[in-house]
Amino acid sequence: MTFPAVTVALSILLAFGYGRYLRTREPVFCRSTGAGSGSSLWGFALGGVAGAVITFELGLSGGPFGSATGPEAAPTIGMEVVTAFFVEAGFTGVMLCGDGRVNERTVSSPAASSP
Repeated sequence: MTFPAVTVALSILLAFGYGRYLRTREPVFCRSTGAGSGSSLWGFALGGVAGAVITFELGLSGGPFGSATGPEAAPTIGMEVVTAFFVEAGFTGVMLCGDGRVNERTVSSPAASSP
């Protein structure tokens, strides 16, 4: 279960690195953010596959446990799927495909854009 920890830590690191690039315009931060985005994509893909396997595994082998905890566990798993997959996939798509297409004021903080 290291994929969630790795992707969360890497996404925070990428956000700080890209913010630093927007403030300083030093190319080393842009290159490091670009190199880390590929690793983030692999972490997201592997985490999604592992999450799908675990969800099916719990559903298939849960038997009596699933019938006893279904009303509580099912909404929680549903919320996890929506937040982890759709939101993370949306942000990953913007991160990978939105470079140069998203307005710079959208991704930078007000303090970073002040002179």
